Amino acid sequence: MQQPTYLVTGAHGFIGVWVVKRLLADDASVVIFDRSADAHRLRMILDGEELSRPHFIAGDVCDAESLARVVELQHVTHIIHLADCRCLLSSGSTPRGDGQRCRHNQCLRSRARSGVHDRQIDRQL
Repeated sequence: MQQPTYLVTGAHGFIGVWVVKRLLADDASVVIFDRSADAHRLRMILDGEELSRPHFIAGDVCDAESLARVVELQHVTHIIHLADCRCLLSSGSTPRGDGQRCRHNQCLRSRARSGVHDRQIDRQL
């Protein structure tokens, strides 16, 4: 059986770093997908060995092609979506700009390939 690989969007945010820490404590394979390359929150709570384990990929959840490529190339089995998803919903527009939130996280769910589990995380960690 394949070991699960978790893609965590927004992993450099306040909640995301604690989710990553918990997954690493369970020896999970973690792919961090975040617009920000600033891992200062992770460095505050993870030791050197833990910091070396997740695979970081800079990206935006509203970039359909990039996200689909990451899911396929990293063999992602589970997605934990914590990113602040602010995409413009009209086609042909550039992502981000007016702060309009995607309804029901459609910008991520529509990108996940068949067979990938989308986990909703409770606010209680």
